[in-house]
Amino acid sequence: MTQVFPRFVAAVVMAGAGHAALAAPAISSTQGALSGGSEITVNGSGFGSTGPKIVLFDDFERGTAGQSLSSSAPVGSWSDPGSVIYTSDARTGRSGALVYNGSSGSMRKMTASLGGDQTEVFYSFWVRIPDGGFFPGRDVTGPKMFSSDSSWKFTWLMDGSDAYNSDGFDMCFPTHTGRGSFQVAGNDYNFLSLGNDWWSWNSWMRVSVWVRGGSSLPTSSSSTGFFQTVSQEKGLDTKEFGVEKIFQGGGISSKFSVINIPGWIRTGITDSRIKPVHDDIYIATGKGAVARVEVADAATYAQAKTISILPVTSWSDGKIVAKVPQAGVGSASTWYVYVTDAEGRMNSQGIPLNSKVTLPSPPTNVRVE
Repeated sequence: MTQVFPRFVAAVVMAGAGHAALAAPAISSTQGALSGGSEITVNGSGFGSTGPKIVLFDDFERGTAGQSLSSSAPVGSWSDPGSVIYTSDARTGRSGALVYNGSSGSMRKMTASLGGDQTEVFYSFWVRIPDGGFFPGRDVTGPKMFSSDSSWKFTWLMDGSDAYNSDGFDMCFPTHTGRGSFQVAGNDYNFLSLGNDWWSWNSWMRVSVWVRGGSSLPTSSSSTGFFQTVSQEKGLDTKEFGVEKIFQGGGISSKFSVINIPGWIRTGITDSRIKPVHDDIYIATGKGAVARVEVADAATYAQAKTISILPVTSWSDGKIVAKVPQAGVGSASTWYVYVTDAEGRMNSQGIPLNSKVTLPSPPTNVRVE
């Protein structure tokens, strides 16, 4: 398949979020198959020399329902798999991760070390309440009901294992604070109200988070971040923010060393119908944390309803090789490839897998103001 782009190529959006950017990645060809364990190759230009340092990727295919979670993952490992068990509820493949123990009324928690102090983190996870399951909380009496209490911190990113009790950084992406209200917040600082328009009772949801700190915070205007969700029911939603503001409350360390998934779930409720599930968790750090290869089910990222990350095995400015998770990526009539660079810039139009693109020569005598 060969595509020819028009003379003027639209500026990209940052991670599909709507901000114009120049010098975006340009894909010239893609090769490979999306079968589990295979590789795809992406050729082009403008990818940059800096790719992600992948701390962990787990598609939860290393065990079967009822078994304890293995600390080892397809990429990296959990520093503490906790009491999480595999479940047959899964977005892809045969297994997901069950993060609540209904028989004892206790949460099951996975912990990933980020490998020391980090100033930039990107992570992504899929989450769902299975059909017939209950949302965590004290007063839920049926499916598709939010609790009235604060009941679930989906992920807890922090500086130190006890940052929520100290002046170190801690922030949850997201936290349910009651009655369907979701926030980006730490233990003592609410940063961003998310509402619940992104929440789906009927399909898996992917949550992606990019946080970039550093010694120049909290005054640096270049620091960037986003909270992004996508699902079959609700499509794509991105909320961007100046990350420097996060560090004005709840500690000013502007660095991260550990992430807990889930961060916390309301305990003491013995009900087997409380069964939140995670799948396909990806965590990357470093200056290229946000850099990634993804496949989506739409030629325009903003129109996608399912997006899967392919963990990168090699990265250069003109060529990237990425591996397909063993569990695969789901189903779509056509998969389109997207490359995001270390600054969050992305090709504006998705390129179908196994296709070539004829790009126009750059215009001459053009000044950009």
